[in-house]
Amino acid sequence: MRAGIEASHYLHDLSKYRVSVNGRLSLRVFKGFPVDFSSRYDYVKDQLSLPKVDASLEDVLLQQRQLATTYGISLSLGLSYSFGSVFNNVVNKRL
Repeated sequence: MRAGIEASHYLHDLSKYRVSVNGRLSLRVFKGFPVDFSSRYDYVKDQLSLPKVDASLEDVLLQQRQLATTYGISLSLGLSYSFGSVFNNVVNKRL
């Protein structure tokens, strides 16, 4: 289990900043089969590169322009399975 907080701001303008909170949890269901959950929340106040002109619906749908936002949310789920011998990490020095 991990959790963290990140923050950043512009030195010339302290009102432009971003705060991120993230977490990750890995559960082993059975030997060789872990399930990973992760999440991230961003509070955004530093979008300096966006144009001041409003973007049309066509530009947004074609991903040619971005809309201003104040937050971002990300959730993910990961599955993996590993198998093999317990000695598969051993290096054969005779080779």
